[in-house]
Amino acid sequence: MFHRIYEAIASEVSGDNARRLCADLWRHDRTSSFSEHYKSARYCVEHLRRYGAREVELIAFPASGRARYGAYRLQRV
Repeated sequence: MFHRIYEAIASEVSGDNARRLCADLWRHDRTSSFSEHYKSARYCVEHLRRYGAREVELIAFPASGRARYGAYRLQRV
């Protein structure tokens, strides 16, 4: 069932590229700070758009300690 899908994308997938993308994200997220998470989010938006995604949006929420996104309460900064 998935064989046709694999054949369609196999020439577009690169393990080296995946490793590079993960390493780039790790550089920002390893510190676990809001400013670095924002850099990771911008990085993802830029790459998704570069790869052809059209409806990519970066959503910001106040870090008030009361704001929620789904079931997650955003930490106070």
